[in-house]
Amino acid sequence: HNYSPNSPKREYQAADYFGGLDLLRDNGVMLNSISLMGGEPFLHSNLVGFADEILTRYKRPLVVTSNGFWLSEDNILTHRELWPRLWMLKISRYPSIEGRLGGEENILPLFDLIRSYNPKIRIEWPDKFIFNELKFFEEPRQTQIYCGNSECLALVNLPDGPALGRCGAGAYAHLAPQG
Repeated sequence: HNYSPNSPKREYQAADYFGGLDLLRDNGVMLNSISLMGGEPFLHSNLVGFADEILTRYKRPLVVTSNGFWLSEDNILTHRELWPRLWMLKISRYPSIEGRLGGEENILPLFDLIRSYNPKIRIEWPDKFIFNELKFFEEPRQTQIYCGNSECLALVNLPDGPALGRCGAGAYAHLAPQG
């Protein structure tokens, strides 16, 4: 996960996360699944190899969270070895990407093509566009909308070692006001 402004700009390998994931495992943290998320996983030069290393070492259901910019028949074919390895594919819904792909009527058949490689894969694509905004308040406030990633633990590689955030935005916790 590279939300952190402190993370170096480079392509990570699966082994870069072993230290943090091993620490969680060795301290009894039960991971229901492991999600490969952004930046954008489909920009990784060897996403299948990355997924294989994580699956081999941790034997947990694997999720990929993506913005879906890569959705096309050719790219689904290119990643055909990935689909059987995934438990879930989560695709964020962005108007600009959906428009470039030709709308929902062109995207939904692509999900069927992915399912042809893995009939059991779960594909999550929200039924509307939802954008999160990171805000800090003086006093606690009631949550107004549920974030699909709010229950995630995000492992972030920082210069002085791995850090854990409660969600993707948790990587920005150092920006929160004191207390």
